[in-house]
Amino acid sequence: MQNEQHRDDESTICVRISKAEYAGAIIFVVRSPNASDVGVSGIVLLETKRTLVILTKKSERKSKAWLQCVVLLKKGRVFGISWRGKVILIYGDSIIFKGSERTKAKFKEKKAKPFI
Repeated sequence: MQNEQHRDDESTICVRISKAEYAGAIIFVVRSPNASDVGVSGIVLLETKRTLVILTKKSERKSKAWLQCVVLLKKGRVFGISWRGKVILIYGDSIIFKGSERTKAKFKEKKAKPFI
């Protein structure tokens, strides 16, 4: 019984995170068609329909500026958010909406078909 309640809590959290506005969230790139994007992490400054603008630390310290803005496409990427010691994956293809539109949208739960 407690295990079932734990699963319900996880599914509720995933639904809430999928509908959330990501501005201000700390996010990182898990998978991307562009290998140089993998591992990029930072704070989301702006979320548009197709992109996330993230404030990150610069990898090179030659210039005086330590921070930089990176624009990442949502399509084809997998983002991660750390929550209570767990990593929650967000598929960019499923969040190609403006944040305000996504909070109103109703998502249908898709069950995986068994592979025989």
